[in-house]
Amino acid sequence: MRGDWCKMCLIIVRPHGTEIPKDYIEEGMKYNSHGAGFAVQMADGNILVSKGYFSLDALVGDLAEFNGLPAIVHQRIATAGKVSGINCHPFAVGEIDWMSDDGMEFVTGAAVAHNGILSYGSATELKEFSDTYLLVRDVLAPLYRSNEVDMFNKALEAYADVSRSRFAMVDKYGLRMYGDGWVKEGEIWYSNRSYLPYVPVQYVSRYGGSDYTGYGSRHRGSRRTYGIYGEDDDYAYPDDDIVGELMTCEICDAKILRAIETKYGLMCAECARVTLDDGDYEDGLSEIRVGKDGNVVTTSVVLSDEDLDDRETHRLGQLALLEKGKDKENSDVPKES
Repeated sequence: MRGDWCKMCLIIVRPHGTEIPKDYIEEGMKYNSHGAGFAVQMADGNILVSKGYFSLDALVGDLAEFNGLPAIVHQRIATAGKVSGINCHPFAVGEIDWMSDDGMEFVTGAAVAHNGILSYGSATELKEFSDTYLLVRDVLAPLYRSNEVDMFNKALEAYADVSRSRFAMVDKYGLRMYGDGWVKEGEIWYSNRSYLPYVPVQYVSRYGGSDYTGYGSRHRGSRRTYGIYGEDDDYAYPDDDIVGELMTCEICDAKILRAIETKYGLMCAECARVTLDDGDYEDGLSEIRVGKDGNVVTTSVVLSDEDLDDRETHRLGQLALLEKGKDKENSDVPKES
């Protein structure tokens, strides 16, 4: 599941001398439609970032000007922050040597893109800015610009592991990927399978000890079928014997028979686990379950010990990295050549 669940956004990593099929970019834009961008390693080693694309033709056309050069492409789903050019990836972590008037094109020493959900940022700031924007601003850029390369790499590895997400970056040394679950097709790497079209599938699942046939959809080649919920008990699209309406996860769009009711809307268990923080649980959450007979049962949700351990590790890591970044934030560091 870990390689397929992370539907939020799509990163495409294009090595030198390769091309991304246009229909893959088109499919990715269809499922990740809240803005796109790319970062290209130029011949002089500098990184050109161009973003704020909400048109497929504009994205494909501008990217074609840099055919064959190493690049990362990002297509966004807005899980935090506004749908805007400033929240489009990639983000500069190196010093910025030049920027266009609108801020949507610039030259930098390094750029990073992210696929997933980070538990980072205050509720106020997350109304305006994405979690990745805030993490780059507060932690990643200060570390990279202070020449704390080892700490920077450890930070990316830690955030990818704890949040079960993926990062890609490009600088004068080349392309790098962080996190598990990358998909390779040809010579191109994808952070998930949302570059492929949805196809209908039929599967047998278990409900209350009995097998039944259900129907759903998934990205071609993906192991995850959207519609399945649970681990030991696989809840899926109901057959005619199940009464009642299915619920939809606000994050991954899965059709589910059990959901966590949150201030962000209904979520499946997987998305809730990586999205919610301790404060959300302290405020009180409910699990809503639609039974086979159509009855709706609501119960309170308690944070598991595993979740508490994960979140405490994440919280301590954030504080340490933020303190390290702030110590270096005002230092006079020359720009990369």
